[in-house]
Amino acid sequence: TRLVSDWSSDVCSSDLSNPDVRYPEAVSGDSAASAGFLNGDGSEIDDMVGRALRLAGSAGESGRPLLREWITPGKRVFVLPNLVMNRRIDRGETIQRFLAKCTNGSIVKPLLAHVVEAAGDSRLVILGSAPLQSCDYAAVAREAGFTISPSEDLSALPAGIQPMDLRGVTTVWSKYGSLLERHSRDVPTVEVDLGPLSFLDELYLRNTSVDFRVADYAPSETMSFHSKGRHIYTIHRDVLESDVIISVPKLKTHEKVGITCALKGTIGTVTRKECLAHYRHDNRHSRGDEYPPGNPFRALASEISDRSSAAPQTRFGNATRIIGKSAFRLARIGQHGIMGGAWAGNDTAWRMALDVARILRFARPDGSIADTPQRSHLVLVDGIVAGEGEGPLKPSPVLAGTVIFSDDAVAADVTCAQLMGYEPDRIPLLSFAMNRSIDLPLRSWTSCSVQWDEKIFSGVGAIPSVLARPFRPPKGWTGTIERSTKAAENG
Repeated sequence: TRLVSDWSSDVCSSDLSNPDVRYPEAVSGDSAASAGFLNGDGSEIDDMVGRALRLAGSAGESGRPLLREWITPGKRVFVLPNLVMNRRIDRGETIQRFLAKCTNGSIVKPLLAHVVEAAGDSRLVILGSAPLQSCDYAAVAREAGFTISPSEDLSALPAGIQPMDLRGVTTVWSKYGSLLERHSRDVPTVEVDLGPLSFLDELYLRNTSVDFRVADYAPSETMSFHSKGRHIYTIHRDVLESDVIISVPKLKTHEKVGITCALKGTIGTVTRKECLAHYRHDNRHSRGDEYPPGNPFRALASEISDRSSAAPQTRFGNATRIIGKSAFRLARIGQHGIMGGAWAGNDTAWRMALDVARILRFARPDGSIADTPQRSHLVLVDGIVAGEGEGPLKPSPVLAGTVIFSDDAVAADVTCAQLMGYEPDRIPLLSFAMNRSIDLPLRSWTSCSVQWDEKIFSGVGAIPSVLARPFRPPKGWTGTIERSTKAAENG
């Protein structure tokens, strides 16, 4: 399976017709890979990854490393999985649902083996991500199959490579919504200011008062990174010092941008999550995009939640937080309960995601922006167990049985959208990313064809859905991005 263009953009998908492939048992203890849902010795997944790389044309003469087209000896490589949150057993999260939201080590292991072979030295390869502030990193790494010891002194990955936590701040919360602990971590960070090149800056042309928000962060913290002509993102230094980035995202839905694959997944390189504008506060009088208009309770819940997020870490402050989170949860109940920018009317999150994706391509190690790409961005999508519905935190598992490889993040995401039965032009994250005339363009291909499941389709968005139906979108996106059944069948 191969997507080919005159810009050497390759997207490969293998075993789409085999939804029964299972992740192998990789680790011991209380982890996803040790449960009865998984079986096998890992060879099926290894073969799928290897076939995807070969079908992309990354293997030249016999014996040449599969990734040598992009990774030559001595190049520094940063591998970015999608580790969102550890498994919440206390909330009844099943192993299948965990697999639907986090990249599984069974995909990462064979990839890392090929990366190390191409780079020539495992010390040139870094694996890391920045999940939610409240994520237990040791737990999620173990549950996803990256480590085999709670103390993380043993690795389940090739050459002893260990996953690295990129977060500059971590927190511990009670199940009721109290902030119990907040810790600052000393991680190497580069501040990158996109200035007027940021997609967020366009919003100031419509309204002089723009109030960006991120749930659970004080508004003042988020706004300290953004103003007209100034938009700062904090990127881990090791990412910007790499020559090649390889994203290993999940194939899943996202309540704020529609889908989350390679482009949205780039926020996993950001050390301070408060700089990531997720939505604009409120939506009365068209001020923001936090929720659909027409429901006064949403406005009230928004105000309560917004004020409580800035409460101090005291007994009174935590009581305020509990009230704010309770109001927020009540406003989200039901099919039409939309809050926190979790709907198709969100005109902020896609801008932030494309800002970060462009930084990873064009920012120099010192944070300055170049006119030409500074590093390659490869993609290997984990679509064995995919996620539909209320992603990225609570997706429902779908056995899609696919692996997608690409050397172009935009082509990968457009292909993923089609595999999910969605229309890329209806997803702002993708429609704007496909525009080659934007500042710091992400799209590198002009025309191409897709070879998939022994068939060739004309155009990036021409392949049919991997399922007999579209993936179920998040409730705030229902009816807005799905292709018709006939269109999905015809490609």
